[in-house]
Amino acid sequence: PLSAFIPARRGRKGRNEFLSRPRFLAISEFGPRAVVYHEGARYRVNKVNLSFDENTRDVTEYVLKMCSSCGYGHLVETAPGPNVCVNCSQQLQPKDETSGLVRLQNVTVKRADQITSDEEERQRVGYEIQTTYRFSEVAGSTDVRKAEIDVAGTPLATLRYGDAARIWRINLGWRRRKNPNDKGFLLDVERGYWATNKDADEADREDPLSNRVKQVVPYVEDHRNVLTLKFAQQHDVGVMASVQAALKQAIQQEYQLEPSELDTQPLPNG
Repeated sequence: PLSAFIPARRGRKGRNEFLSRPRFLAISEFGPRAVVYHEGARYRVNKVNLSFDENTRDVTEYVLKMCSSCGYGHLVETAPGPNVCVNCSQQLQPKDETSGLVRLQNVTVKRADQITSDEEERQRVGYEIQTTYRFSEVAGSTDVRKAEIDVAGTPLATLRYGDAARIWRINLGWRRRKNPNDKGFLLDVERGYWATNKDADEADREDPLSNRVKQVVPYVEDHRNVLTLKFAQQHDVGVMASVQAALKQAIQQEYQLEPSELDTQPLPNG
């Protein structure tokens, strides 16, 4: 899990505290300038720990391409990276690439006594979180099992399952940002402070920033067992949401899982 450092409050007995969240929750709850409620007080996430490249002594950044057809992730290790999706063989487009990715690590919060109604509304809307995955490889081949579903000989859907698949969850920015193509947040890569978003909240006081401010996209990753379900034909959002809910409940009952142990995420093209 990731932790948020909460400084001790003056006038109260106690010590500094740490608030922990699983990575996939922390990407939003501990996101840049997010508000955290703890023991009757409000705090703002204003700083993040950074990892630096040993060679360049700069913050470590990554580039990832997510197929807009199937949602499969391709981490670019050597530019320009793959041009074709290894999962569905579709051509990868320039819009599928997200650069400036930085791994979200433990964060620090500061006391926020005044929060405006506009900020509360922004918090409810939240961030735009993107999820992508990649099946693990064994002996140079993808470790995945595939099953076809058909009704009276007519293809209905395709199931793919893989153990310990790699999952990325990426915070692309506030949902209500002015330019949807403007991904990420401004980060002081020297001191670790997140820059404020004056367009969203004028009451958010700026932290002391250095001259080294960059636009970055925070992300977290983990390894989980993954099952994907892709229908032969497109369905509307309502149908897909119903299928997701039914499939999740069936798996929970069959394998006696807690709701927190199972997560469902929509991918491009259902």
